[in-house]
Amino acid sequence: MILKRLVPLGLLTMVVCMSCSPTSKPPRDSQIAESAPADEPPEATWGDDMTFAFILDNDEAEEILTFVRATLGTRQEAYRRDKVGNLAFIEIITMPDPDVMHGERTRQYVAVILGKKPRLVSLPDKALFAHFAKKVRPNPDVIESEDRIWTAMVLATGVGGLERKPAPPTWTDENGTLVIHYYRHIPDPDDYDLMVQECTLTVDTNQDYTLECIDLGPPSE
Repeated sequence: MILKRLVPLGLLTMVVCMSCSPTSKPPRDSQIAESAPADEPPEATWGDDMTFAFILDNDEAEEILTFVRATLGTRQEAYRRDKVGNLAFIEIITMPDPDVMHGERTRQYVAVILGKKPRLVSLPDKALFAHFAKKVRPNPDVIESEDRIWTAMVLATGVGGLERKPAPPTWTDENGTLVIHYYRHIPDPDDYDLMVQECTLTVDTNQDYTLECIDLGPPSE
């Protein structure tokens, strides 16, 4: 039986409107940063370069990880993943509280906008997603299909887990509507294991998006 449920860890499994009426207090990441003192560089912004690459094990990677680790708790660790232009994706793994029986570790992505004054952004972030979609949709081949879909998924949901079964992900952009269809694995809230979801991310001409996911049960062998 196919069930729909809310998934823990902040994931969206029902249709969630990201273009709802604005509140009186917009997200921090969409606000204009206050002017920095004359002796300090402004906070970094994500540029137009959409080149996708793995973060290599070098001095830059260590600087990024050091920057992120300074914000973490004692049971958290940061791991380098990929970057798009000057936007780096870091996966945060939080180990369970040792005093909690059957605790499970959790995974969540953050983004670091690289520059003279790097900026840490919690994901999901609709402003970063809109920037990515606006730059990539006119020329999607600038990033290979699976890497492009992975980036969109992480920006929109804050988690990875892209699956290639039971079918590869697809990106279809027609008549002003982008439809990203994919499968992902997430922790099963009723078991200490993983389950697979089938997800559809739909994006309009304003780069506002909705996400719908259906639980399919444990991964197939």
